[in-house]
Amino acid sequence: MGWWRALRDWFVGGRPLTREGKWGYRVWGPILAFIFVTEILAAASKTLKNAIPWPTISSTVGHLETRWPIVAVLVVAGIAMVAFHAVAAPSAPRTPGGRTTRRLRGP
Repeated sequence: MGWWRALRDWFVGGRPLTREGKWGYRVWGPILAFIFVTEILAAASKTLKNAIPWPTISSTVGHLETRWPIVAVLVVAGIAMVAFHAVAAPSAPRTPGGRTTRRLRGP
């Protein structure tokens, strides 16, 4: 399990996880795993001779953009908001390499 500890240390910087941080991983970890597995299965559907009955998220969004052009505007707006917050968060502490880090709580 050396790779697991290395991955954890890369994410949290070797600091102990707070109670809230552990809950965050417990909540979002299974959600991300579910999305990842269903996307991989949907993407492999053609290889499996269409045995998987659902489309990928990107093909669903593409279909919705074709039907209703406003969906394209909403997708671009969402991407722009995420990019803005990733780049322009001046109050977030950062590592020398530029990665945003968690704020340490005071005593």
